[in-house]
Amino acid sequence: MNVALTAVAVAVGVGAIIAVSSRDPRAALIGLAIVLVGATFLIDPLPSAASVGVRIVGGLLCLSIVRLAADVGQAEGASSPLGWPAEGLIAIAAAVGGAAIALQLAVVANGADLPASHSDVLAAAGSPAIVILAAAAAVLAVGLTPAALGRPGFGRAVGVALVTVGVTLLRVGFAGSQSAPNDLEQIAIAGLLVGGAACGVGLAHASGARLEATADAEDVT
Repeated sequence: MNVALTAVAVAVGVGAIIAVSSRDPRAALIGLAIVLVGATFLIDPLPSAASVGVRIVGGLLCLSIVRLAADVGQAEGASSPLGWPAEGLIAIAAAVGGAAIALQLAVVANGADLPASHSDVLAAAGSPAIVILAAAAAVLAVGLTPAALGRPGFGRAVGVALVTVGVTLLRVGFAGSQSAPNDLEQIAIAGLLVGGAACGVGLAHASGARLEATADAEDVT
């Protein structure tokens, strides 16, 4: 098991929990930054320095776009109603499930039959895809609820950004080392992150405008 890759995956999971549970938008943005930058390095083998630079720049641009939603309708962070302990348990459970799926896929890829023997499992346990898919599942599990049901504004934008990161990690994890994203695909992933952030902010502004219109109508009546 790659210790450095595991450490990055843990940092990404912790960053996702901070992003959705913090009441301070600045802390939430720091958590999202950890996710965006950390996801760049959740790949084996590592891409070229130019691709890493593009992904980091794309992540920072995504962060800047999400920052625009902090002023829409509220001055609070994403502030999950579940709180960070519950979000942490959800992330851990999702990571375990994702790792289990990846382990089964690694066993099959090594030519073993299911149900796998103990030696087959041990031989497949060192696959980087296990760590990557565990992180992807954790980020998706934490980000889906605020993306779909979160309060209008900043929280929903953060959720959409996290879901976008989770989807890109799923692609990297399922493809494995033999089909790691090339330089052109890394640029496409960076563009997808920026597009996801823009969609999240667009939803935040639309929701904020609708809430203002509803409040104005109630005041008139």
